[in-house]
Amino acid sequence: MINNFTEFGHSEIHTFTAPDGYTLHYRSWGNEDAKEIIVMLHGGVSHSGWQYPLGKSFSQHSSYRFIAVDRRGSGLNTQKRGHLESVQQELGDLSSLLLNFSEAGLIIHLAGWCFGGQIAALVAAQPELSGKISNLIMITPGFRFTERYADILVRTTRSVKIALSNIKYESPRDIDYFPVPLAVEDFTNDPALQAALISDKLLLNNVTLNTIDVWQELADLSRTNLISSSCKIPVMCILANQDRLVDNHSVADYLKSRYGEDNTDIIWLEGTHAIQFTEADRIAKYICAFIQ
Repeated sequence: MINNFTEFGHSEIHTFTAPDGYTLHYRSWGNEDAKEIIVMLHGGVSHSGWQYPLGKSFSQHSSYRFIAVDRRGSGLNTQKRGHLESVQQELGDLSSLLLNFSEAGLIIHLAGWCFGGQIAALVAAQPELSGKISNLIMITPGFRFTERYADILVRTTRSVKIALSNIKYESPRDIDYFPVPLAVEDFTNDPALQAALISDKLLLNNVTLNTIDVWQELADLSRTNLISSSCKIPVMCILANQDRLVDNHSVADYLKSRYGEDNTDIIWLEGTHAIQFTEADRIAKYICAFIQ
């Protein structure tokens, strides 16, 4: 699997035009004519290609079509790479895409990995999507970070902003110079996969200052009562017990408090943060059982 990492499972590639004319790309595996789709949102620095193990598993072992979306500024979306304008734009992109799928008569199961899990929770709560999302699935979502990563994130952001202030530099907010404080070791402890991730040309190593602020706004929103407005949607969360980034127990407690104990399934698997690379078949099996 790792030997062919950059092929990303030979997915079909599609485009969708956002309301402002921006071209969004998404990958698709499985039956293109399937009436039920699983739509996966990627994390902050990754892209749709990182979900190819799940795409292959679903295409081989289920009748579902698996779609992984490149969010604005990421992956195959080369226009304004690493740049997000606003929370409204980010959520609007995804809501428009899902509405397009819904209007085509498709049954939508919305999913998100890492930061994409938090965004999926926010998208599911958008009023225009009420009644249009059948299930919400989150894989290692970052609603609560470990103390180690939370400290690194705060320190890095603060240090860059202080440095710019000290030299009295009025930084442009749409140039991708801001380093993202993540290492491949945070995703996996497999040396071969670490090397593949490092060589991934679609990985976001730098983003704009505006993106940092939008990410923070999205993260803050995902920790409010807003996401509870979609509490009637069945929720499943898959956690990895070797995750270096996510405070698993806090996330599990948080999701149960927002969606309800009886409405929230928590699955614990052996693995690291990017668990889709090692446990794709098991994850696909759990998801299929959940959404049936």
